[in-house]
Amino acid sequence: MRVPPLVLAACAVLSACATPQERCLQPLTGDLATIRSLIAETEQTIARGFAYRQEVSPVRIGGTLCVGNGYWNNVGVRVCGSNVNDVRQVPVAVDIAAERAKLADLRDREAALAEALPAARAACAARYP
Repeated sequence: MRVPPLVLAACAVLSACATPQERCLQPLTGDLATIRSLIAETEQTIARGFAYRQEVSPVRIGGTLCVGNGYWNNVGVRVCGSNVNDVRQVPVAVDIAAERAKLADLRDREAALAEALPAARAACAARYP
């Protein structure tokens, strides 16, 4: 049996929707996920001894070959130009003591958010049964 593409698209949209309880919890769980991501990044920086900074190069024009030129029923090959920004990671020195202090602060915030999560979950469950 073949499923029409419109039905597949509708299913994808509906599955992406969150329940009211999930939407109620999203700010807290989103903050907790961000804090945990920052903790992992800070731990990696401390282990490495340096951090990375993203550096964007000036815009340059890149060229590729495109099929079709818009004339004569789109037949032919032409060169297509596009603006390209190269992003590279540059190592940067960091203060390890400051990174450790930041890590301790992030862990304190994580603990506070984790403690608040059960109460928020109960409040959201009461609000949206």
